[in-house]
Amino acid sequence: YLIHYAGPTGYAHHRAAGAKWVEGLGLTVGEDDVTITAGAQHAILTTLLANTGRNDIIATATHTYPGIKWASDLLGLRLIGVEIDDGGLLPDAFERCCAKHKPKFLYCIPTLQNPTCAVLSESRRRALAEIAEKYDVAIIEDEINRRLIDNPPPLIRSSAPHRTYLVASLAKVVAGGLRTCYLVAPEADRENIHRAIIGTTLMVSPLMSELAAMWINDGTAERTIAVKR
Repeated sequence: YLIHYAGPTGYAHHRAAGAKWVEGLGLTVGEDDVTITAGAQHAILTTLLANTGRNDIIATATHTYPGIKWASDLLGLRLIGVEIDDGGLLPDAFERCCAKHKPKFLYCIPTLQNPTCAVLSESRRRALAEIAEKYDVAIIEDEINRRLIDNPPPLIRSSAPHRTYLVASLAKVVAGGLRTCYLVAPEADRENIHRAIIGTTLMVSPLMSELAAMWINDGTAERTIAVKR
């Protein structure tokens, strides 16, 4: 079965391993809440592909992960930089951006931000969620580095689950070549995400999903994280 077409949702036991991985980030979900993507970049691309149109605006930190630039260029989206300081994104700057530019999404890396390594405080996370709610902005919360520190602040998604897309990849903390990520999207948008997966890759390789599930379930992933910490 690992060399056959698995469909855009993949296999249930692979999603169950994804739910276990996401629980380690501080969020309890079921297997049906998890969408498997071919890495975090694919999760970002499919989320934007499913929810944006050409010339829509994406807000992000003034210094940010280059992958959001590549995805935005590919889809014809406009990026607007939001000011940061040593503590990460500034909520006041995000609100000014929302009022002036009306972005469709905020893309952020709240924990060990790329490239600054800033960690957003709990109060800033709550403030960003409240501003996003006020201006009806969706959030891509890329927590690719979250497992590398002890006791990180709560996820933004815990404050705004209906508008936050949690990206939980194994790339930085386990292995980049594994190309496995677990996306937790708002329930109302999951079918759109699945269509975007069909349109980009048809499915995620079951072989990679199986290897990721094995490493999550047998403790290899956690041991690797401990070494990297």
